[in-house]
Amino acid sequence: MTLYAGWVPQSESVKVTFNISDGNGAITATVDGMPIISGVQVAMGKTVVFTASPSEGYRFINWANNGTQVENNPYNLILTEDVNVAANFVALLKFDKYAVNKWNNTFML
Repeated sequence: MTLYAGWVPQSESVKVTFNISDGNGAITATVDGMPIISGVQVAMGKTVVFTASPSEGYRFINWANNGTQVENNPYNLILTEDVNVAANFVALLKFDKYAVNKWNNTFML
């Protein structure tokens, strides 16, 4: 068996950092179909595919990428600089005792 090692020179790579802003879901990130972890160096020009999965009782809202909001999920990002991507989720509304009539917006007990 022959193993080959490869590396990307620091000047031709960017740092990819990702996290969940409020802890109510999970993120997967892949490059060329291979999973990556937050904080790794990736070759400039590669595409990272971020996928957000909300926890039960939550829904995905958007991504925040260096201050820019993106609503696509999954989110395909071509790397041109270091990135810090966060997934944002919001709790679903819960109606414990009430039902909503979607046709005329009335509440019923």
